[in-house]
Amino acid sequence: MIIRYLNDKWVRALYAHRPNLPKIVYFMDDDLLHPQSWRGLPRPYVKKLNRYCRAHTVDIHHLATDYWFSTQALRDRYPERRAKLVHPQTLAEDTGSPDMKAGLRHSPILVFYHGSGAHQSEITWLHPIITKVLARCPNVHFELIGDHEVNKLYRGLPRTRIVHPLDWANYRAHCRLLDGHVGLAPLLPSTFNAARAHVKAFDIARCRATGLYAASGPYREVIRHNENGLLLDNGPDSWIRALCSLADNPDRLNAMRVAAQGLLPRPDTQPASTRQAVPEVHRAEHAYS
Repeated sequence: MIIRYLNDKWVRALYAHRPNLPKIVYFMDDDLLHPQSWRGLPRPYVKKLNRYCRAHTVDIHHLATDYWFSTQALRDRYPERRAKLVHPQTLAEDTGSPDMKAGLRHSPILVFYHGSGAHQSEITWLHPIITKVLARCPNVHFELIGDHEVNKLYRGLPRTRIVHPLDWANYRAHCRLLDGHVGLAPLLPSTFNAARAHVKAFDIARCRATGLYAASGPYREVIRHNENGLLLDNGPDSWIRALCSLADNPDRLNAMRVAAQGLLPRPDTQPASTRQAVPEVHRAEHAYS
């Protein structure tokens, strides 16, 4: 299986062993093969896509016998690939009931955004929102994953910590230790974002949190508004009001956190034999690396 990216070494190995491989699947969970869809993405991320995707478009075409795409939008953009739709799934390790600390009024509330280099627009968009929320709600703390540039943007804010980018294994470990309250999943309009899947809802639930989600994104597939999360428009005031309201209402917040755990599998609800490698595939190149 080719997961998103190829490099020269893998290409040589695949061509060398191609006669002995009955099937080669190419999995894609973002629009990686149409450079025109990359407009607006940060230059370092585009450079990565050019190196590991665009440079090997012909190789992917020659090597892949099957395609797996994570959204219908991607299938619609590449009808000639006749791709199988593979929805995001949870992880085998997600089973179990994580311990959650029920907050009291005015107790610390951890809000977090775990974006990546591909989410620079959302990181910038969130800055004035978080600035106002931290000023109005002294019990709110904020966590953001980001590089040096993100650190420079956010380090002046109170009660804010910047976590250095993590690989997928370390990010999962980080989530297991995080007693989060509200995860953020903004999604600004762009061709690239229009093909995204709802996998971030699972990330947020894994952090023991409920979420604020862009209503225009893919999250309606799994989020029930005002039950296991909130679906919001892209108006900054909507996000400020929602965050401050949750920070001031621990009973409502905790009820939504508990409901969000329903996004993850419970013990004995899915036999181990039915769990595929697909969840790992969805995060082989995770947002935090």
